[in-house]
Amino acid sequence: MPTTPDVPRPPVPLNQAIAQAGTTAAQLAAQLGVSEVTVARYSSGVREPPVTLALRLAALLGVPVTDIDWAHRRPKD
Repeated sequence: MPTTPDVPRPPVPLNQAIAQAGTTAAQLAAQLGVSEVTVARYSSGVREPPVTLALRLAALLGVPVTDIDWAHRRPKD
C-alpha cells in the first residue's frame, strides 16, 4: 500500500496553542518572566514576541515555533 506524504498542518493562533497545551496565559507569563498583559498582546496579535521569547514560548507549549501563527489577528466584533 503506497504511503502519502504528511500534509503539513496550518499554524494555529497562540491562544489556541495555549489552550491545547492545557495551560493559561498567566502560567506562561510567570514561566517566561513577563506580564500577563504581554502574553495577552501576543495572543491577540497586537504584538509579536522577540524571536528568543517565541522560541521559549513554543518550547513551553511543546510545539515547534513554526506551528504557531504569531501574526494572528482576532476578528473585530
